[in-house]
Amino acid sequence: SPFPTRLAAMRAAYPGVTLVACNQSIDRLREKGVVVRLLPGVEVAPSALDQVVKRLQGGWAYVRA
Repeated sequence: SPFPTRLAAMRAAYPGVTLVACNQSIDRLREKGVVVRLLPGVEVAPSALDQVVKRLQGGWAYVRA
């Protein structure tokens, strides 16, 4: 990540924040030869869509900006 300090500050300020990476995107990057290293504590979801669906089923709202 180009922003580890900023992300750490955000996580400290908002302890309930969870960082989630999309496994499909990680796989695509690796296929292109990119070395993917996630920050400690980052969760990996099978896909971004799976994560959105999971949150919506949990009562979250999707707000399109």
